[in-house]
Amino acid sequence: MKIVLIILIILSLLIGASLLLPKPEVTEPSELVISAYLFDESIVDPNDGLGDTYYSFEALELNKPRLMAPLVGAGMYNLCIYLEYEGGVVEVVSESYDVQLSISSGDKPWSDSNIDKRRYSSALKIGNSGYMNLNPLGSGCGELIINDDSMNSNRDSYEGREYFLSVNAYDFSDENAPVISAVLCLTQLHDDAENTYKKGASRFFSIELISYERAESDILMDGGLFNE
Repeated sequence: MKIVLIILIILSLLIGASLLLPKPEVTEPSELVISAYLFDESIVDPNDGLGDTYYSFEALELNKPRLMAPLVGAGMYNLCIYLEYEGGVVEVVSESYDVQLSISSGDKPWSDSNIDKRRYSSALKIGNSGYMNLNPLGSGCGELIINDDSMNSNRDSYEGREYFLSVNAYDFSDENAPVISAVLCLTQLHDDAENTYKKGASRFFSIELISYERAESDILMDGGLFNE
């Protein structure tokens, strides 16, 4: 009987001690947020919305296409997105070499005043957050030819053409394994003024976040990883 009482007392002490121990601090994983410079959501046809239209950066939602502000005009030069991933790097890649990407550290990196200050490529990285300009090749508007034969060879444009961009977010501690992977789709839309630029050209594109996946479901905790 005494042994049973001793065991019960020990168990009670252990349970009480566990309740007093501080719970490990849970750190929610960072989210990758992709915003784009868009037409007001009330605009259905961009050809009818060029007057006093209000444009703004808005976070994209999965499987919800949105109209981007014109490739030229609206204070922009090329399409523009804003990337956010706290504590890491975001890489955007045009795997088909059909979207010219550019970034600039100057003021208003999206404007035509920064053309000569931009860095151009089919794959670029941004740390933590920043703007990135997109120019679908063959758009006929705001085009800049760079010395890259792989990109310059794919310049035919037409209504309905789709362009895909891979977006990967990496933690600074490991830039080899993406924590989040996403895919953006740009689709060329009809432009009433296409002949002002070239046959088949357009200032207008929709953008859609068609995929967003986290590499694993682990929650980061002080001292290591805890699997949900």
